Amino acid sequence: MNKIKNALIRFTYGRYITYGADTLHKFLQWTLITLIVVNIFFGGNLIFSSIVWMLLIYQTYRLLSKNIYKRRQENAKFVQIIKPLSKRIGLFKKSRKDKTHKYFLCPKCGQSVRVPKGKGKITIACPKCHEKFSKRS
Repeated sequence: MNKIKNALIRFTYGRYITYGADTLHKFLQWTLITLIVVNIFFGGNLIFSSIVWMLLIYQTYRLLSKNIYKRRQENAKFVQIIKPLSKRIGLFKKSRKDKTHKYFLCPKCGQSVRVPKGKGKITIACPKCHEKFSKRS
C-alpha cells in the first residue's frame, strides 16, 4: 500500500493538483455535474455528451498540468470575468438577510453602499470615490 501511496505522491509532485481546487475548477465541476444531470433527463443528447467530455478533458488537463503559472493566470482571468456577477449575488444575499437596509453598487467604482430602507428617493455618496448617485430606498 505504501508503494502506491508513494507513487501517487511522486506523480502529483509539481502538478497543479497539489494546490487544491481553485474557482475555475469548482465552476467546471458544478457545470459538469449540471450537464450530466441534464443529459440524463434528456436521454443522452449527443451535443450535451460532447460538451461534457470536452469540459471533463479540459478540467483533467488543468488538474494534471505542471505549468502552475498558466493555471493561476487562467483562474485569475476567470475570477476577473465573474467578479461583477459575484458582487451582485453577494449584495442580493446581504439584502435578503438585512430587512432594514438596502444595498447598492456605486456606478463608478463598484463599492457596496448600505442605505436605510423606506426613505424614498435619496442621493447616495459613495464612501470610496465620493460619486453621488440617486436611488430609491
